[in-house]
Amino acid sequence: MKLLVFALVLLGCLQSSAAAQFQVEALYEMRQQLIDNRGVLNDWKDNQMSPCYWDHVTCQDNKVAKISLSSSGLTGTLSPSIANLTTLQQLILHGNSITGVIPQEFGNLSSLTTLDLGKNNLNGSIPDTLGRLPKLEILGSIPSSFINLQSLNNINLAYNNLSGEIPQYLLQVPQYNYTGTHLNCGQRLFPCQGGSTKTDSGGSKNSKLKVALGSIAGAVTLLVLGVLFVLWWQRMRYRPEIFIDVSGQNDHRLEFGQIKRFSWREHQIATNNFSEQNVLGKGGFGKVYKGVLPGPNSVKIAVKRLSDVQSPEGEMATEDDRSRTLKEMATEDDTSRTLKDMLHEKTGGPLSLKLHFLQAITDNFSQENLIGCGGFGEVYKGVLEDGFVAVKKLYSSHTIEEEPFHREVDFLMNISHRNIVCFVGYCAETHEVVVRQGGLNIFAEKRERLLCFEYLRNGSLHKYLTDEPCGFQWRVCYKIIKGICLGLHYLHERHIIHLDLKPDNILLDDGMVPKIADFGLSRLLGEEKSRTITQTKIGTRGYMAPEYLDDGEITIKSDIYSLGVIIRHMVKGHNTGAMTDQDVLESWVIRLEKESSQMRQTQWEIGYQKQIKACIEISQRCTLPKPKDRPCMQDILRTLEETEAGVQLVVGPTLNVGRLEIAKFGPWGGDGGKPRDIKLAPYRLDSITISSGTIIDSIEFSYTDHDGMCHTIGPWGGCEGKNKIQLGSSEFLTGVSGTVGPFRNLLNVITSLTFVTNNARSYGPFGKGRGTPFHVQIQNNGKIVGFFGRSNQYLNAIGVYMNQDAGVARIGPSAGDGGVLHDITDHNEQEHGAGPSGDYHKLEIAKFGPWGGDGGSQRDIKILPYRLDRVTIRSGTIIDAIEFSYTDHDGQYHTAGPWGGQGGGNNSFQLGPSEFLTGVSGSIGQLNNKLIVITSLTFVTNARSYGPFGKGRSNSFHIPMQSNGSIVGFFGRSGHYLDSIGVYTNHELETIGKEEAGVTRIGPWGGDGKVLHDIKEKPHHLQRVTIFSGSIINSLEYLYSDKNGQQHTAGPWGGCGGTGRKIHLEPEEFIVKLSGTFHPCPWDRSIPSVVSSLTLVTNAGKSHGPFGTELGAAFQVPVQSNSRIVGFFVHGENYIEAIGAYVRTL
Repeated sequence: MKLLVFALVLLGCLQSSAAAQFQVEALYEMRQQLIDNRGVLNDWKDNQMSPCYWDHVTCQDNKVAKISLSSSGLTGTLSPSIANLTTLQQLILHGNSITGVIPQEFGNLSSLTTLDLGKNNLNGSIPDTLGRLPKLEILGSIPSSFINLQSLNNINLAYNNLSGEIPQYLLQVPQYNYTGTHLNCGQRLFPCQGGSTKTDSGGSKNSKLKVALGSIAGAVTLLVLGVLFVLWWQRMRYRPEIFIDVSGQNDHRLEFGQIKRFSWREHQIATNNFSEQNVLGKGGFGKVYKGVLPGPNSVKIAVKRLSDVQSPEGEMATEDDRSRTLKEMATEDDTSRTLKDMLHEKTGGPLSLKLHFLQAITDNFSQENLIGCGGFGEVYKGVLEDGFVAVKKLYSSHTIEEEPFHREVDFLMNISHRNIVCFVGYCAETHEVVVRQGGLNIFAEKRERLLCFEYLRNGSLHKYLTDEPCGFQWRVCYKIIKGICLGLHYLHERHIIHLDLKPDNILLDDGMVPKIADFGLSRLLGEEKSRTITQTKIGTRGYMAPEYLDDGEITIKSDIYSLGVIIRHMVKGHNTGAMTDQDVLESWVIRLEKESSQMRQTQWEIGYQKQIKACIEISQRCTLPKPKDRPCMQDILRTLEETEAGVQLVVGPTLNVGRLEIAKFGPWGGDGGKPRDIKLAPYRLDSITISSGTIIDSIEFSYTDHDGMCHTIGPWGGCEGKNKIQLGSSEFLTGVSGTVGPFRNLLNVITSLTFVTNNARSYGPFGKGRGTPFHVQIQNNGKIVGFFGRSNQYLNAIGVYMNQDAGVARIGPSAGDGGVLHDITDHNEQEHGAGPSGDYHKLEIAKFGPWGGDGGSQRDIKILPYRLDRVTIRSGTIIDAIEFSYTDHDGQYHTAGPWGGQGGGNNSFQLGPSEFLTGVSGSIGQLNNKLIVITSLTFVTNARSYGPFGKGRSNSFHIPMQSNGSIVGFFGRSGHYLDSIGVYTNHELETIGKEEAGVTRIGPWGGDGKVLHDIKEKPHHLQRVTIFSGSIINSLEYLYSDKNGQQHTAGPWGGCGGTGRKIHLEPEEFIVKLSGTFHPCPWDRSIPSVVSSLTLVTNAGKSHGPFGTELGAAFQVPVQSNSRIVGFFVHGENYIEAIGAYVRTL
């Protein structure tokens, strides 16, 4: 007997499964003949168990009852396979562009009640077989055979290419529409469109009887309503007029036909909080207000506010309403802040969210915010003040199943793990809505069920899998595999079976950390229960375990099978049939050889080969047919950890080989918004996404770090980008240019951007704004690998990360930092009387700068200065003007200036007889939102400090002098103010020893590094120079010989970063010019300045460099025609902070 019962149950399950698969095949054939231009049928796949979770399909008792695809942009033809859906009740394809004929097989749809094919491009005649459908009430195209359908009351054939003659009977139905077709309406004067009032002597007796009965019923109804109104009026005439507010509890917008239901707050906003100025009229029931709905169409409405006996004072009620609205707004802001804390600080538990809040952050679930859909619902992006969330909206209907929602919320409320998507809230609201049922308008219960998660911008793992092994570097691939295993192990420890594990349900965060999602099908086993049996088998073919697919058996090993399929696809790819394990290994070898900067061949053979082999073996064991033969999660993790130990042992010590140092430059722009930066140093820039209009609204970019991890940053700004730049595998960014200017109430934002890559391709310009231009241009092997800056509603400022592979980089001019580099002017050495003292010194004059803007006119002196005597500054909020006096080499006295305007107060200082200027510092800022000027100045001498003059606190600059140098004059630009300033410096040529009277020590230029590197033996001839550089000068080494011909090696001095270049000098070749730049260290504020670039020129006309990045203040070692550079000395420990030279005079 038990065997018989079991056989009957099994037969029923098989029939149920076969019926479901039969429906899948029929609908999939329908999809194949339709052309889906909008992707509305993307989830109609033939590998599904049931179509009941597909979009636009409604089921009853697991059988297809309704297909609704009106206005979906479909083309193609109708498939006869639809006729196999014998339980189909409604087929609605109105408003598409479907062509061809109506299949004869549609006559087999015995349960069909609604067939709407209006507004398509159908042609041919209407099949007579449709007359066999006794339940059909509404049809898009009907032939004469439908005289048998006594219940027919509405015909819609409009706007098709159907042809033929319509019988007279079909012109007698209450409502019909044949316009826009080739159907013949007959020889009599019948219009091709009619309403319910149309009658004719040839009409049916039934219709006349219905009209008569309807008239009698209407008259009786009017009489009853009249009596009731008289009674009510007599009762109400003695009651006072009092007003109340409409309840604000139901905060939903629902639509039915032309009827819309608005929230309480929408009414308040539309009527300006029910202002008395908007009252149109009032009566016994309340007041009527005029209003304008918020939105792009500004629809005008009239709002009737009913009265209530509980609120005798209308104005007091309005104040209460205002308080309630403010409280709701405050609650909404609190919710947004709490969600932000949960996402960023990982604090707190899931929240119960209001529907109106989720509507607000998703723009009322607009299509622009739709980011995915599945069998249970659609997922939308929600925009918070400083971040995003993902909102999953279950498909709404009047018979929504509560079980999947309750199950998923229950699981998510009790789990928290790094590799499981973060659940932040849910919404479960129910309200009434008017629906049409049986010819009547009734109130039905409508349920809204939503789930809220962290937003993971990299999407699902599915989009990264192809027919070949996944496109990730092996480290990323392994990281994802390990993360999925950890998350699944966490679930299994809590007896939770996911039951729908597949790449679509594995989401990836900015760091490519995998997170398991979608627990709608999950099951919880009791602690003493190891398996369960189900008759409802829902999932994705290919990832479903065979025992679950065949027998409905659910165990922990069901997830293990799905995991094995995922690992196989990641390591081998989807197309695994022709690939052996050895083929897979060789494929990975080829890819890893291209990443030779991160590993060597021997490391591959010992370390990563074992790891990839282990993952292949794990996938094979996980997909064994029998559940008992598959490993558990503990065994899988133990195997992975063993491979990690081997890889770390072999590959670990060399992981830093080939890594490039990263430098930051900028930012350019304003100081508004919040600072934005990345946490992990970038190695390669992969893509850039820009949102722009008049200005740059936001920037988003993705990059790969040195470990091969992918990161997506941003968007920084007010909205996500619309223009995406995807860099090719061998393409990299070599230049960025743009403009900075005011916008609305902001002083400075980025108004345009253009990007240039190594293949001379240009992207942009994005944005239309004008302003102060800036540019960053990298040459040789350098590249831009990331960005930082400031943003809030717009992109306020932007800076760049560059790798120190760069052979040369030119940066500037920037918005407010001058950026104009000047070469140092050479002067022939002459001995002059130095003023009244009569002392004689060998001096060289050099120019540095200027710093500031490019406004006004150029200012300079004509006669070179020898000694600075007096400085006069006019200043207030900024530096209005500068004037100074100096003596030249002949002892003549000169006054330069004033350069600038007459504003501000006057301040002067006189240098003493033995006092000289050793440094100038100041700041640069904007005046009147556009002009770049000097906003403050401070002067430092060997005895004291003067200033600061001016009150500016913007971008700062500093001009220090070393040991034997001094500032002796100025140059720059000015108009009404001091726009920019540069300095003249002198350098005394010190004689080194009596043995080499012709060798002098000049400098150094740069910062004031405490560590000095110098030589002991006097140099006579320079033979070789080795410079390591990236974005700055990292280290210096040189080979020289002394007077006796003995060779000496100096250095290397500095750090170990950068790329090395050796300069070999011929026996008769020597260096005649050394120039460069220095600027504050961009990544270490404790280092005032570093040498950022060097260029060496020889007597043979060869120029070597520039090495590093030409950024900051320029300098040049003064060498005369009868002199040569024979050695160097430097300051600095990890970098070259300052450099000086040994010059030998012939």
